[in-house]
Amino acid sequence: MSIDLMKGENIVHEGKRHWSVLVLPGFLGFIGLSLFAAPNMWPVSLFFLAWFGIRFMEYRAVRLLVTNKRVILNTGWMSKSCTDIPLAKIETVKADTGTFNVGTITVVGSGGTAATIKNLIGPNAFKNAIQEQMK
Repeated sequence: MSIDLMKGENIVHEGKRHWSVLVLPGFLGFIGLSLFAAPNMWPVSLFFLAWFGIRFMEYRAVRLLVTNKRVILNTGWMSKSCTDIPLAKIETVKADTGTFNVGTITVVGSGGTAATIKNLIGPNAFKNAIQEQMK
């Protein structure tokens, strides 16, 4: 997924989602492969494999960037959603960190624009990158 940057804009931090979001779809995809050998189970097998494929594409289609001018949150594979919040308009940045430095970040802009990303690796580093650029 390409990002169109403005003139003079540079990427200072890129966030990544944790691979754990693929554990359940991967497990069911493996079961789907196993079911191909069973008689009359190919529809279930195809369903599990398709679900894993869709979840994998969704995982790969997330782009989380902090630039020197804005925060960019792009999601989506078939239908895309892009949230750009200029640094000057950010009111709150909240990071919740859980086990293994994986957590959720919420960026709230003026006017109530909010973007939440779950299962982010290093949400505090993402938050710190935003706050450094806001200085």
